[in-house]
Amino acid sequence: MDIRPIIQTYQRPLISIACRMLGCMEEAKDAVQETFVRFWKKQPEIKGDPFSLLCRILMNYCIDQLRKRQFRKLFSIEGSRGANTIQSDDDPHKVLEKAQLMDCVRTAADRLKPVQKAVFLLRDVEDYSIKEITDLTGYAENNIRVNLHLARRNMRKWLRPLLNEELG
Repeated sequence: MDIRPIIQTYQRPLISIACRMLGCMEEAKDAVQETFVRFWKKQPEIKGDPFSLLCRILMNYCIDQLRKRQFRKLFSIEGSRGANTIQSDDDPHKVLEKAQLMDCVRTAADRLKPVQKAVFLLRDVEDYSIKEITDLTGYAENNIRVNLHLARRNMRKWLRPLLNEELG
């Protein structure tokens, strides 16, 4: 099986998902590269749509990376943040407002448990259906619904004070 067409077809959407999960373009590219390596190793087992398997591999890798990051934060003084990915608009006030809002959402999403963050990003940011998330992650539909509910509840709870402070 030639993997090049698969890479060309799915690289961009996978990078988008990984970037939202990990918050850093460089880490996202590394995650996608690792995903394709793991996909290549599973090549004899592949049946059906490769995108589902690619997403499952990517999501598991990103969740592992987030867990490692949380563990390292426990033992380090410094915390790292990803680069801000705002594109410039005509109005500098809107750019600043958008950057502040994105920073609030990113700050709140970073506090979510890895599985909650994955489900929240896939559903509310990437706009995948519950069924698609089930196929992509391999989690049961009820598990996805519960984690999505918890993620949304936490996001509301954490964003309210941040947004009130920003709008001040």
